[in-house]
Amino acid sequence: MKRRSIDREPRFEPSTRELPKRAARIIGYQPGSRWRLDGAVVTVLAAMSVERVLVRHASDARTEIVMASRLVPIEGAEATGHRQRSAADYAPSVWFRALEEQVQVKRLLARQPGATTARVARALKLSERQLRRKVCRYTELTTLDAFLPLRPGPVPGSTHLHPELERLIHEEIVHSLSISADIGVDDLLPILIEAAKALDLRPPSRATVSRRLRQARRRTDLLP
Repeated sequence: MKRRSIDREPRFEPSTRELPKRAARIIGYQPGSRWRLDGAVVTVLAAMSVERVLVRHASDARTEIVMASRLVPIEGAEATGHRQRSAADYAPSVWFRALEEQVQVKRLLARQPGATTARVARALKLSERQLRRKVCRYTELTTLDAFLPLRPGPVPGSTHLHPELERLIHEEIVHSLSISADIGVDDLLPILIEAAKALDLRPPSRATVSRRLRQARRRTDLLP
């Protein structure tokens, strides 16, 4: 008599294939994590693409979009520390406003009675979208820096770009043109919009980026 064969589920064999080194490293570039960049300490604010991240320098609060491969891990307590600026760096009204926002956001995160997104936004005279951005930034930085302006910028309602964003646009265009003269607005705009959101700034328009790109192309020294 022939023995009936019994169907069995295929045996799982773990893969021995190694993950690409770059993919393995990208996982560690979390917002709020601290790294070394050419000897300087920086904090990751957001990922701009698979290979590039937005960072803030601990020494002067300057932001920069850099290749993730340039970042070197920081070990120990220094990896989670954050530099907090002093009241002397700001006008009293700016400092006390930041303190007020921090108190309200802490109440919201602690889910205290009555601390809803809508109520906190009304108390701070912010839109719920603006409040969510501040909460996200505070979650990343965990310090009062999350509510303080990066640098003095244009007055509300001004059509001029914030100096920090203007500089990032210029640096990103220069970097992109050094790689390829065929870089287009569609290649730059998504990265710059994400950078602006991470800094809680109004994103640049397509027309603005296009204009900056045209101006840069007139400089032959920027082309490869």
